[in-house]
Amino acid sequence: MSADTLRTTPGAGSRPPWPALWRAWEGLEGALDAAFGARANPLRHLGALGFLFFWVMLASGLYLYVVFEGTAAGAYRSIDALSATAIGSAARSLHRYAADSFVAVTALHLARELLAGRLTGPRWFAWVTGVVLIWFLYASGIGGYWLVGDQLAQWSLIATAEWFDALPLFGLATVRNFLSGGQMTDRFYALLAFLHVAIPLTLLFGMWLHIQRVTRADVAPARALALGTLAMLLVLAVARPATSMPPPDYGAVPGAVTVDWYLLFIHPLMEATTPVALWIMAAAGTLGLAALPWLVGARREPVARVDPLNCNGCGRCFADCPSAPWWWSRVPTGGAGPGSRACCPSSAPAAASAPARVRRRRRSARSPSSSLASTCRSFRSRRCAARPSACSPGLPAGRACWCSAATARSTCTGSPGPTRAW
Repeated sequence: MSADTLRTTPGAGSRPPWPALWRAWEGLEGALDAAFGARANPLRHLGALGFLFFWVMLASGLYLYVVFEGTAAGAYRSIDALSATAIGSAARSLHRYAADSFVAVTALHLARELLAGRLTGPRWFAWVTGVVLIWFLYASGIGGYWLVGDQLAQWSLIATAEWFDALPLFGLATVRNFLSGGQMTDRFYALLAFLHVAIPLTLLFGMWLHIQRVTRADVAPARALALGTLAMLLVLAVARPATSMPPPDYGAVPGAVTVDWYLLFIHPLMEATTPVALWIMAAAGTLGLAALPWLVGARREPVARVDPLNCNGCGRCFADCPSAPWWWSRVPTGGAGPGSRACCPSSAPAAASAPARVRRRRRSARSPSSSLASTCRSFRSRRCAARPSACSPGLPAGRACWCSAATARSTCTGSPGPTRAW
């Protein structure tokens, strides 16, 4: 499939809030298209890569869970013994690097959808649910580090406890529980293991909910992209395997630790500021991102209309929207001369020339309203500018032909404006 076939366009009914930035992003995508092809271009399939990384984490996590000993004394020992074997070290490293990659593609996916304007109109639901999923993503990743039971886990537990102590939820400081080895019981590690299973499963459900209002969501990358990504993770896992820090000393605060900046950056950020400031930044960032669909001010494209008086029978509306006959049957007659054959009820010549696929859809439709909703969602328009003769006399040649699922109208518009494709 060529790059033109997969040409990226802004969200339905909206325009990019920052056109210059979106053009720069498209230029980067075009460069990667030339290098890898559109189907193997990672920037075009960030959502699908996110699902791929989740499945890698799930598969490797199941193996790790089988050999993991969920006790205070055995957690560190089992992970250390696992890392001493080739397969265990590879599984652990795949789990860790897939989690980091998931964070990276999530950030890029969020930036891409924002620059493309794919957050307004009906897409607000996918955007808002995606913002909520960021919390579950970080809760899953940070909780995974706690299960290792090394000094990094101790440092992260203490920092997280200090962060939650800033909230007026507990009467006593919970951080004291992690400064004494007697508090790290087997039951506590069983709770951590349960949370590290429950939160990712909730994340998976949220990912399913996230794409429910996205037509033909891209959830599986092409074979070339998937195999290349898996090969990259394997090479990274072998070249730089994940390792543990020394066992924790709960009688003292850990000193220097090696931080995973993809998942644990919030701890240094809290140390550089205050726990209260981190809560303010987290709340403001979440609410700000969730409110963006109503703040960016992306303009909606004008809804196109069939104008029977100016219809010249070009047939472009008919060719572009398979659900068109249901709308045309409601358009009153009155077209000018023989040109009214494509946009008026007496459009038998145009209907006879319709593709077999379109005719089958028409016959199988249960009702006009349901047919319009289903077929318009699968619509991809062509550019009217390629057929200047399709425009009626006196109308601008740059009009757009497209199907509006929001209004259930298949149309050729006579209004000026740039051409667009979905």
